[in-house]
Amino acid sequence: MLKVRMFRFAAVAGVAIATGFAALGSACAIELLGIRAEGQRYRVVTVNTDSPQLVRDLGFLPARADERLLSLALLPDDSLAMLFSVTGSVTDSRSRVLELTRSASGLAGNPLATSLPDADDAIVQLVPMETGRYIGLVSEFRDVPPYLLGEFTIEAGKVALASFKSLPEEARYANLTHCPNDKIYATSMSNEGATELVEVNLKENTIATVQLLAYNGVGLNRDVNSLVCAPDGTLYALADPAKVGVNSLFRIDSNEADLIGLGRLDVDRIVLPGLGRGVLGQ
Repeated sequence: MLKVRMFRFAAVAGVAIATGFAALGSACAIELLGIRAEGQRYRVVTVNTDSPQLVRDLGFLPARADERLLSLALLPDDSLAMLFSVTGSVTDSRSRVLELTRSASGLAGNPLATSLPDADDAIVQLVPMETGRYIGLVSEFRDVPPYLLGEFTIEAGKVALASFKSLPEEARYANLTHCPNDKIYATSMSNEGATELVEVNLKENTIATVQLLAYNGVGLNRDVNSLVCAPDGTLYALADPAKVGVNSLFRIDSNEADLIGLGRLDVDRIVLPGLGRGVLGQ
């Protein structure tokens, strides 16, 4: 077992022992949705974890020069949403959420309204917990600490922040994911630059380190780009730990120190499709 730092959402609370994450099961192959920026457009693809190099195109969307893609999220109808921070001149909001719809003519993006405490805030991530309920990360639009861990509702074309808690200010948080055993994981980077897998306990208001993430025996000094939890409890990460300029897909195993490479996957973000498959999975 690893010794870990245990945080209350409001303050540091000493040292504890991690319990580890769920058994990884058989790591059965699953399908993922991916997004990649290509010049003035985004490419939307599906990929299987058994052969991540082979992708199937779903379509393209235009890209805006003043926005940065933060993450992907599933909406209540299992359609896909893209979360952006707007880096250009301040308009109504620094946060932009775009719902993707699919028709015979291709993909289209429909903007959703957002309601946040400050116009300079952006929704960094949204993760479905149960019908109509989401948790997510909110930060200043540049995606830097401090962060809020919020509970959201998505109704009538609007993403609203219902309640929130402040996270420890000395770390960067990203890549929230919800596992079938109801555990919530994320990644965290401290001021020292180490990337950790952490468990978020909403009932006890704590964040505990599960393990340091490493590649070829060396701890990661940059964050992963996406983290997803499969139905069998397997954690997958999208990352470029070798800094070659192209992401690869990895499996995270609590019994292995290193990320387990599965193959090159040239996308910027990934998400696990919903059971209903949504408009992108038809």
